[in-house]
Amino acid sequence: MIRDIILMALVPLWVVTCAWIDAGHYRKKEWVYNHWSRLFNRGTVFLMLGVFNPLIGLYGLFVFWAMFDGILSTLREGNLGWYYIGSVAGTDKFFSKYPNLYIVSKHISWIVAFVLVSLIIKPYL
Repeated sequence: MIRDIILMALVPLWVVTCAWIDAGHYRKKEWVYNHWSRLFNRGTVFLMLGVFNPLIGLYGLFVFWAMFDGILSTLREGNLGWYYIGSVAGTDKFFSKYPNLYIVSKHISWIVAFVLVSLIIKPYL
């Protein structure tokens, strides 16, 4: 149980760190035009979490989706706002057509993440 709780607690910290690193690149005008390496890197982290517990891997995925873009946008120069949608990534291009769906998907991700937390800790209660 302790391992699961530690892993779940580290996920948001890792998401903030990823956003902080990317924001630093943006502040230096180092733009990201190809997101595949980041997708592969972050996907690998979710797979590693899933080895310990598949629900924690899913938890990481949903927490990342819920948090990353908003944190990155607020850390970038000019504080673009929590629901800023960029123009480069495939998800940006899709959600720029459906901004309300973008916001709803972030909120649903939080709900799913909290449900996963309850499922993960329930056997220990």
